[in-house]
Amino acid sequence: MTTPWTPNPMRAIGALIDGAVLGRRRRRALRLAHRAFEAHHPRWAATRFDDALTARPDGAAALHARDPEALARAWTSRFGYADERRRERDVAEGREVAKDFFETLAEV
Repeated sequence: MTTPWTPNPMRAIGALIDGAVLGRRRRRALRLAHRAFEAHHPRWAATRFDDALTARPDGAAALHARDPEALARAWTSRFGYADERRRERDVAEGREVAKDFFETLAEV
């Protein structure tokens, strides 16, 4: 007969602490990346390519996937486009800016 498994509360607490520390590190890195990005791309930061973008579900998913295309699309989804061609031009330009953001994030 096998003995029932009992969770180790210390291990669970340790995992929570590790997750909280990792979460703080990620938030700090993201904050530093946004500041550096704003200094390098003030025009883009002024057009809401900012921390609020990466906090949105579509922006957070793009951030997690490190997908510049998805981040650019998340950014353009914040605006109403009457002309789809204009949106696609903005996505193309935003993709390059998002690549720079991800490079900045990797450096901090």
